[in-house]
This record gives sequence, structure tokens and C-alpha cells, in this order.
Amino acid sequence: MSDEPVRTRVHTTEGVLDFQDYFVRQRARPTVTKLEYAGAAGSQMSATLRSCLENPSLDSIVICPSNPYLSIAPILAIPGARDAIASARVPRLAVSPIIAGQAIKGPAAKIMHELGKPASSIGIASFYQGLVDGLIIDNADEQLCDAIAQTGVEPFVTATIMRSAQDRRQLAGDVIRFAGQVKPSGIRSASA
Repeated sequence: MSDEPVRTRVHTTEGVLDFQDYFVRQRARPTVTKLEYAGAAGSQMSATLRSCLENPSLDSIVICPSNPYLSIAPILAIPGARDAIASARVPRLAVSPIIAGQAIKGPAAKIMHELGKPASSIGIASFYQGLVDGLIIDNADEQLCDAIAQTGVEPFVTATIMRSAQDRRQLAGDVIRFAGQVKPSGIRSASA
């Protein structure tokens, strides 16, 4: 196994760019055609992540509202990481970073659209299908609940925009309550 970091390479209509070049210098303007996580196959899950996932007192896993393709997929590309999360015997949740078809911050919706994925909480549920049991979505997307449920991911609707400390506390409390309600779907393979 290599100690090299995983590097996100962004394939665009203007060529292959390192993530920082795409995001900072190019300001995420080029059209994305593919994403590559260079070095992931030769990497290994960190001891800290492995220890957390194997901790007997773990009661849930929450994937925060990050860009699934730029922030979460590089982690899931590391051998064993996806399967370790998918096989955890606790509720696995994600918070959607997309509200009413828009990313709150960053190019998530743009990238999803360019990759031919729905830029919505339905697209987020599809991305996490087989990995999470539940998806926390914003009140603005309540009408998507049935479509999200059809992916096998249970939706939970609440206010997800955090403008104040009270908003952050409210969302954290809602996530904890939802984790207590969701039934983990058991051990499954996430390699599908």
C-alpha cells in the first residue's frame, strides 16, 4: 500500500485538471466529463476511520452535507472504506447538500448536472444508494420524499440551512432523532 494521498483529477472539456486547478484557478468553470481519484486503489483506510467504524459504542454514521463527488467519493474509493460503512450495524445517514436543485455552497449541482445525474436530493439518494439508510433533506424538497424512498433510502424532512447557532443545534438534534428512528438495513455489500 502507498502512503501517497488520493488526488482528485477532474476530466473536463478543457483537459484533465488537478482539483485545485479546476476549483481555484479555473473557478469550476470547465464542463466536467469524469472524475478520477488517483492513488485511491493503492491507498488504505486510515487507522482512525477504521477504529471509529469498528468501535462497539458507535451508534450511527452521519455523512455531512458535502459534495458527494469531490469530498465523499475520494474517501469511498479507498479500498475497504465503502464496504466498512455499508456493513456497519448502525443507522447510516447522509445530509443532502442540494436544496431545490441548488448547492448551498460550491459546484455540486453543476457537477451532477454535467455528469448526467439529477441535481437534486434524488440524485444524492441515488449516489448513496446501498450505502445509507436515510437521507436528511430540506423542507424545500419535501415533494421528493416518494422518489427518494423508491431508491431504498428513507427521507427525513427538516430545515437544513444553518445560518445561526440555533439552526445548527436544531439540525443536529433532528439528525440524532432520525438516527434513533431509522432501522439499519443490515450488512450488505456496497460494491454494487
